[in-house]
Amino acid sequence: MQVRYTGDYNAPTAGDNDSAPETHLACKVLRSTSLSHVSFKCMMSNTVVKLMARFKRVLAGIFVLGTLSCAAYWKYKQHKLYARKVETLYHEVLSKLRKQAKLGRASRELPEFIGSVQLRDLILSSEQNLAYKMRLWQAVSQKVERNTNVRHELLEVHGEVMKVWQWISHLE
Repeated sequence: MQVRYTGDYNAPTAGDNDSAPETHLACKVLRSTSLSHVSFKCMMSNTVVKLMARFKRVLAGIFVLGTLSCAAYWKYKQHKLYARKVETLYHEVLSKLRKQAKLGRASRELPEFIGSVQLRDLILSSEQNLAYKMRLWQAVSQKVERNTNVRHELLEVHGEVMKVWQWISHLE
């Protein structure tokens, strides 16, 4: 059994025998250390805390595994989004190359090719992050240059050497 006091309690000292007995404002609280009359809620709380203390390494491992799996899932989603964006940009570039080839074949005043840098600036003008923009364009550029319907070469246009792309296949 434990005895605790609430409020202000000052135990009388040994030299105060000549004074009148004082009443203390403290309330005496008796607490039992026996577990026979503990409520169910308290018993469950104690059990959970003891189990957590006993299996803390296992729980920490589960937490780390959960965190790593969430991070891997997020990275996978980012990769899928990046691949989808590259595919969309690739199809947009091919569409613009076909359109430019059609305009160039119809009118001899317009060239049939487009400079890759100008195309990049046109298509990715809304992208603010320069490193991400360059990484995206590098992936799109590699994909376009592997396409056999597109000729890529270095040309001098208005005194500037640039890489240009030209649609060489038939047009619908």
